[in-house]
Amino acid sequence: MESGILNLEELDDAGLTPGDVVRLLFTLSRHCAGIGAFVRYTLAGEMLKKRYASGQVPKGPVGIGIGEEADIDIEHGSPDFQTRLAGGTVRGTKKSVLMAGDAALYAVFAKGDDGDYLVWVDAGADAVETAQPVGLLGIRAVRCADVAFEAAPALAAVKVGPGEGAGALSCIVALLGLFNAACASGTANAGLGKAWEYAGQRYQGGRLIEGYDAIRLMYTRNAALTGAS
Repeated sequence: MESGILNLEELDDAGLTPGDVVRLLFTLSRHCAGIGAFVRYTLAGEMLKKRYASGQVPKGPVGIGIGEEADIDIEHGSPDFQTRLAGGTVRGTKKSVLMAGDAALYAVFAKGDDGDYLVWVDAGADAVETAQPVGLLGIRAVRCADVAFEAAPALAAVKVGPGEGAGALSCIVALLGLFNAACASGTANAGLGKAWEYAGQRYQGGRLIEGYDAIRLMYTRNAALTGAS
């Protein structure tokens, strides 16, 4: 990614562990939830591309279309296969695609005549219509929108049933779950710090509220929870 936020090729060369990536996302999210979210979805898209489309698709951010908003929970849901793959083209609609409007590519799960596929589509193709994106977090660093495909040419496709490519869905769901948790923990940690700072400034009953047992107990309990996370 050449956005100035991070260089993914340098990350590859650095030999980072999953723990390193989690710490990176945690730290970013302590400062800005929006930036943390943007980086986590960018990393997830690049990792998915490297594993399932190496050398077959151009560079650029990936918009991930897993399923319909009504049917899926990002960490625990099942895919929507209403979008169809036929003759090397994709037809159908994906709801609330992450990074829509910023993506150069869309990675969507679709149903073909002989099974289920992870399909890569050029986001700028004439046969791809992206609705007006909406801001989600922080400084609107992450946007999502509905995306419609009208016989859009597939740049690449990997079968995700039994055999080659199996596990693509579980891989991206697990990856996003881990990255979401890292970012949420960072944001929670920052929020707790601000709350305790406020407790050291707010007077009630003639003294700072940080001196009240109930406030101290609440802080201690939440500090233990964020520390454990």
